[in-house]
Amino acid sequence: MRALQILLVEDHLDTAHATARLLQQCGHQVAVAHNAADGLDMAARLRFDLLLCDIGLPDRDGWQLLKDIQNLYSIVGIAISGYGMNDDIDRSRQMGFAAHMTKPSSLQQLLRTIEDVMSRQERRSDLQSADGN
Repeated sequence: MRALQILLVEDHLDTAHATARLLQQCGHQVAVAHNAADGLDMAARLRFDLLLCDIGLPDRDGWQLLKDIQNLYSIVGIAISGYGMNDDIDRSRQMGFAAHMTKPSSLQQLLRTIEDVMSRQERRSDLQSADGN
């Protein structure tokens, strides 16, 4: 998998920094925000390939943050949340997240999910290019 520009929005500081460090060790560039407002500000200034986002943020939910960023440009999102009921997972998909991971999850699970989601996105882009769209 190619190195990605990742925006990680997570309000738990230790989780955010540990996740960012592990993703950086895998070759990705990671910007960290601890609330939706800062995440949206970063997304407005820089272009990211992937949004890893907690749903339960202090100032706005991650579902709305994804929509706000998608109003700026196309981005793939993975929800990473303590909300793990079927309704939460369904809502994440309905709101545009490509995947919903329930905390806690391992680095291996996260990397597999990122690879799967980005592979699907690249195949979709390739098909659109082949169709001339």
